[in-house]
Amino acid sequence: MRRHVIFRLTRVALLMVCGAVPLTCDTSTEPAKPGWLGVTLQTPNSDDGAVLFSVAGGLIDSVRSSFPNAFAKQIGEQSWRVIVAGTVTAGRVAEIWVPDVNAEGYTATIEQIAVRGSYVQRATTGYGLTIE
Repeated sequence: MRRHVIFRLTRVALLMVCGAVPLTCDTSTEPAKPGWLGVTLQTPNSDDGAVLFSVAGGLIDSVRSSFPNAFAKQIGEQSWRVIVAGTVTAGRVAEIWVPDVNAEGYTATIEQIAVRGSYVQRATTGYGLTIE
């Protein structure tokens, strides 16, 4: 009789665990969608000549920019350092290729700003970068 009770309890516990599994699975999750995310600059000035920034926060495969003087270097599996130079204005300065464009957590941080022509370094106050 005791063996029968143990079997019954085990069977009930197994059914409870198996029954709970579908409740924890989110079937509405979309599959990963790889693609480009844009890095957009906000600037209070109209005479920027170069911007040095870093992007991080997740896997980044590569970086590209439409600026003819743009350079990017991977500094870790999840971070890159980028510089764009020339006539830098507010707007998209680069794009990053990520494994899922719906993932959150990617950030961009301005490290240095230089004035066009003289390349004198200026304060980063009033500047910002967004990733979208």
